[in-house]
Amino acid sequence: MDISIVPTDDMLTVKAVVAMPDIWEEIVDGDIAPEQFTPFNDDVSQWLLVYAGKDLAGVILMQRENTVTLRHHPYLLRPYRHIAREMMAIFYKIVLSFEEINKLIATIPDYNRKLYNFTKKVGFKSEGFSPESVIKDGELYGSRYIGITRAQIEEWLEARQ
Repeated sequence: MDISIVPTDDMLTVKAVVAMPDIWEEIVDGDIAPEQFTPFNDDVSQWLLVYAGKDLAGVILMQRENTVTLRHHPYLLRPYRHIAREMMAIFYKIVLSFEEINKLIATIPDYNRKLYNFTKKVGFKSEGFSPESVIKDGELYGSRYIGITRAQIEEWLEARQ
């Protein structure tokens, strides 16, 4: 399957994808409704659309944490989650195209163990834990901090060949 990732400024499409139940139910903490969601659209954020063939399969949010670090939030619709590793390989190549970027980071709510386990399979390393830092359905959960350096991304991509 041909997978592509393209930048977008189309916040209506981003909002429509993120508000879909299979993404919304996994990412939202607190009591916000999909219609209240406003995608970040600022100088440090860039949304990417993920396509599987001609089908819109998901979105990725990249946010500049500082001059050498990007925070990322990838969201794939359930029917396309089987392409997640390939999507990450393509995304990693995009990250490597930014010469100044040395690290990619993310924060994963502790209730999403499946996602945490997936990140380990694509090379991320655990970097810490923050207890009671997110809320879902009125219950507090911790957050896991993960990261991968440029060298680790290159290593992971090389191991795939």
